[in-house]
Amino acid sequence: MLGGEKLKKDKVSVHVAGFVCNNSDNPMNNHIQIEFHTYNVAATTQKTCLANTSSVDAHDKWKVDAICATDPSEVTTVKFKDLTGI
Repeated sequence: MLGGEKLKKDKVSVHVAGFVCNNSDNPMNNHIQIEFHTYNVAATTQKTCLANTSSVDAHDKWKVDAICATDPSEVTTVKFKDLTGI
């Protein structure tokens, strides 16, 4: 992630927004997935938020909006878990 992630909530879901930067000279043309875990006030894992894309060009940024279908009132924090497909 570039500059950290931001937790956003609406009435029915949780979103994690941020950027992933491809600093290489080559495009990433594989299926790319980013994963975040959400936690409640007791620091217990609640759900997993995911975002996917098919490619990120060389020296480009992907604007991430990872979505998690969960009760927003139960989520207090979010943590980066994994980035796959690179």
